[in-house]
Amino acid sequence: MTLLLAGCGVQMPWTPAASMDGASISMADYQARLKLLRYLHDKQVLGDTGRPAPSPNTTAGHADELKLEDEAVAALVDETLISQEATRRHLGVSEAEVQAQVDSARKLFATQADFDKALNDYGYTADQLRAQLRARITEVKVENSLAADRAAKVVAALKGGATFASVVKTYSDLKSTSPDGELDLNPNAQTSIDAKVKPAIDALTPGQTTAAVQGVNGFYVARLVSRTADELRVDVVYVFAPDALHYRTQDRPAWFVSFLSGLEKSAHVHYNVGSRAG
Repeated sequence: MTLLLAGCGVQMPWTPAASMDGASISMADYQARLKLLRYLHDKQVLGDTGRPAPSPNTTAGHADELKLEDEAVAALVDETLISQEATRRHLGVSEAEVQAQVDSARKLFATQADFDKALNDYGYTADQLRAQLRARITEVKVENSLAADRAAKVVAALKGGATFASVVKTYSDLKSTSPDGELDLNPNAQTSIDAKVKPAIDALTPGQTTAAVQGVNGFYVARLVSRTADELRVDVVYVFAPDALHYRTQDRPAWFVSFLSGLEKSAHVHYNVGSRAG
């Protein structure tokens, strides 16, 4: 979609794609992200058929283009807001952390030349890749910080007399439990307790509850219901806290999506591209 300066209809490529309190999204960054999303979209829809994507002048092509524009600017706005939140929480990302992510991505390709070609095909420079990886690590750190806060609220609520079922309903991201939070720990079941959390559960007597314990991809607050030689019954509140290597924005829990929405409202975001332009 062409960027217009509101009120005069003149194209102004230096106008930011979006602006907010304390920051803005440059048109160059927006166009780079849009190019990447177009590439991914065309690969998904067309594969290797060799057929061109629908023209933006067609109804289908225009709808696709507008959707991609919205996705591109929304992703950049999210990254900016999350970066601001990371600063408020004193959460930094080191070059070593970014390099580890680059190295992991590089291992997906047989040679450096293949890796460089893929970057070029995606329309990304090495610096742009590092910037996006830094943004992902930053999001994970912010989400983990918020998850720790939520887990602490679970512990406080239980100490304050809340029922386990109520905190499960309010805070838990684990879907494979009963309404009371009980895990199915049958040896043949798909769900089993996190090995990093098991020692804390082993130390409990029936009726006791752990503190918030960080396991793989989340915080757990567990209550031992009963333990016999053949059965272990545990109620669990699980708060999602991802690792950067495997994280996807599609994995965002509802509470984090809500948090981002609140950041956007308080930052007074103004869009100059996509369906929300104006």
